[in-house]
Amino acid sequence: MSVETSPASQVIGPFTVTDVTGQKSQQISIPSDTTVNEVCKNLLGYLNQPAHDSDGRPITYGVRSENEGRFLGGNERIGDALQPNDTLRLMPTVEAGRGSRG
Repeated sequence: MSVETSPASQVIGPFTVTDVTGQKSQQISIPSDTTVNEVCKNLLGYLNQPAHDSDGRPITYGVRSENEGRFLGGNERIGDALQPNDTLRLMPTVEAGRGSRG
């Protein structure tokens, strides 16, 4: 995974990252000062996940820490939020009221 980091950033890991089904997974290490939003953006390509739904609308994703049992906030830094050997699950988020009206 390539994310821009500061020169003092420490790389931590390994982490297992999976798609929502758990069928696609990768082992990665991540710079500690990387935000969850940055990781999420990079994981889409890494796990070959679609960025848009069948109607062309952007899909919003979240990252769930399996060890912590919670969704991580987008601005959380990896070094503050995670411990090595965690499993990160990339999951599409559901927004209520996004259906079409007709």
